[in-house]
This record gives sequence, structure tokens and C-alpha cells, in this order.
Amino acid sequence: MQPDPTMPAIPVQFRNEWLEAEVAPRGAELRSLRSVRTGLQYVWQGDARWWDRRAPILFPIVGHLPEGRYRFRDKDYRLPTHGFAPDRIFQLSQPNPSSLEARLLWDSESLRAWPFRFELRIGYALDGPALRQGCAVRNCGPEEMYFSIGFHPGFRCPLREGERFEDYSVRFERPETLPRHDLQSGLRTGHTRPFLQNSSEIPLKKELFTEGAIVLQAPSSRCADLWNPRTGHGVRCGIQGAPWLGLWTRGEGPFLCIEPWHGITGRTGAGCDLPAKEGIRRLPPGGIFECGMEITPLLPE
Repeated sequence: MQPDPTMPAIPVQFRNEWLEAEVAPRGAELRSLRSVRTGLQYVWQGDARWWDRRAPILFPIVGHLPEGRYRFRDKDYRLPTHGFAPDRIFQLSQPNPSSLEARLLWDSESLRAWPFRFELRIGYALDGPALRQGCAVRNCGPEEMYFSIGFHPGFRCPLREGERFEDYSVRFERPETLPRHDLQSGLRTGHTRPFLQNSSEIPLKKELFTEGAIVLQAPSSRCADLWNPRTGHGVRCGIQGAPWLGLWTRGEGPFLCIEPWHGITGRTGAGCDLPAKEGIRRLPPGGIFECGMEITPLLPE
């Protein structure tokens, strides 16, 4: 999809009395979320040494495919990790002044990688001290559509000078008992291991991520916080309704991603038949699927 020359070609900023946000046309990606009062930046600002993205939208798949391929109706297709949406140019509406909408429509290029006609709308709105982000997928074609979608926001960790990554924890709203999916080169092996046992907190350390993302299935909590228990600073992510949650960082990069997913990375083994892929969603002709998340900075009480 080529950018519309009447639409903004540069990131668009919008704000209210609490927060200032910025969204880029490429991937409809949240590029910045800053406190108006303190100037504190919450979104990871990217670094090619570790990860040059900031908060991509994952579509039409989440995670990896074996050998980057899937099969649909006896034909093989290729898709990059997390699909093509992170690299496509969305049409951005002018903000009004505390919200905006981004739109991506199927075209001949998308059909070569994914044979469905779709419309993807991403909405951002500042609501008091929170940023609400919503996604709507519409099936524009004459047959059932298969897809996955997910959020992948990266947050600075640590948030403030003089802190360490290990000063922070991921805190759930309530105690959880959740296994962790084993991964091999980003793909699930089909095995899990005990991880959280009636606990609401994951103290962060880089060793947790040596094998890749922490992939958890169906947390019961409505939110997950990245926070510093000593200072109370952090950020809250709404995860309600997401069947899977990913937590990820890379190497010594000072960031953590909290990722509510409506889909999941593929399995090791031979091939991937799209209709049989675990976590794939089905949408009838004309149908609309909606999901969302909310980001709220946490301040000391």
C-alpha cells in the first residue's frame, strides 16, 4: 500500500494535559509516550544494537513460522516474523487533538503474501492519564479469513537514571499459576515448564530471556505492570481478553516488551497449514474483530 500524498508523511503528535504521544505512518507504530508533567519518556526509543523497533502492531501473524512459510489451499506462502504490518505505510488521520486513527487496506502486494482482502484500523486516544489503543480487522473478501494480531510495545527499563533492569518487576493484578512455553529459534516446541506458581510478580533478570521470549497462556489478570518496587515508578499495560502474553527483551538492551497477543508463534516441525495453526482466528465475510490495550504511567503514591 502506497502512502496517500494527502496524509501526513511524518510522525503525528497529539497530547492532553497528562501525556504527549507520537505515532508514525510506518506500521502505525507508537513512537513516543511522554509525561507532560515530568518529561519522562516511557516508550523504548530503539537501538540497532538490540532492537530498532518501538511498538509494532503484529499482523496477520504473531511470531514465527517454520522456515517463514505457511500453506493454504495447496499453495505455499512466505511471511516475515510478525507479518507485514510493521513495515507497511498506514494512512494517518489528523489528530483531534488527543487522538488519531491509522488505516491499512489490502493490495496486490499484500495478496502475494497473504491471500485475503482486509482493512486494518488502529486507533489511539489519550484518556486522562492513559493511552488507549484499539485494533479493528475487517474481512473485505467473499470467503472466510484467517489471521492473528498482537501488540508489541517496548518500554524503557530502567525508566530513570541510576536504576538497573534488575530493579524492576512485572507485577500482575492477582496471583497467577502459569506455565512457560519452551521455544526453539522463536518457535514453540510443544513443551511447557512451571513458571509462576500462585505468584503475582516476576522479578526481572536478563537470564530469564536467554532462550527468547517468556510466553504465557491466558493470564487471568486484567493488567500487567512494569514497575520498580522501590520507587513506585512504572507503566501499566491492560492485557484483558488476550489469550497469550509475551514478555521479551534482547541482550543487554535497556527495555522490556509486554505483549498481549491474539495469536501465537508457530510450532517446530514440518510446515504450517494455516487453518490448523494454533491460535489462528477466523472471520466471516464482512466480519469485524476488535481488540485493544491500554498504557498508563505509574507514579509513586
